[in-house]
Amino acid sequence: MNISSQLEANIEELKKRFENCQDVIQRQMVATGLPIYVVYVDSMIDRELVEGEFLKNIMYSLEYMPKTDVFEFLQERAVTTADTKEAKTLEDAILAVLSGDTAIFMENCPKALIISSKKFPTRGVQSAESEVAVRGPKDSFTESMRANTVLIRRRIRDTRRKHYRRRSAFVLRRILR
Repeated sequence: MNISSQLEANIEELKKRFENCQDVIQRQMVATGLPIYVVYVDSMIDRELVEGEFLKNIMYSLEYMPKTDVFEFLQERAVTTADTKEAKTLEDAILAVLSGDTAIFMENCPKALIISSKKFPTRGVQSAESEVAVRGPKDSFTESMRANTVLIRRRIRDTRRKHYRRRSAFVLRRILR
């Protein structure tokens, strides 16, 4: 599905695809008069880079926003990294987001700006020692639920995989009964 020039249509489709995915952050903003929509996966990105650099530049550092060629303007003047791409289909943008990048959708622009912002959890995951497999990946889960969901998202890049948090006391009560 191609990205629409109408931001609201893109937002509606993204919300539908990422329904019940609480680890996917979606924010609608206005940058110098231009409505934008930012999408990324929590804990898979460098939050300081995205929120402290890119969004801060887009929101506060630009004096004006042109009516045409907005994509090129943002890519050249607002984004401080050289590692950017464009996505013309929603599927390409979603795959980039699920791979750890940040997607920015703009009003009146039929493509999304993909910013390389990958930063996976800092603690390395050790290989499993108790249940050793001969073939396949050697990843194992950690104590952190966020790190575990990132490990799963890195392997399974699909919007049908839903992640939502529940209160652990409630879950423990149900298990103990």
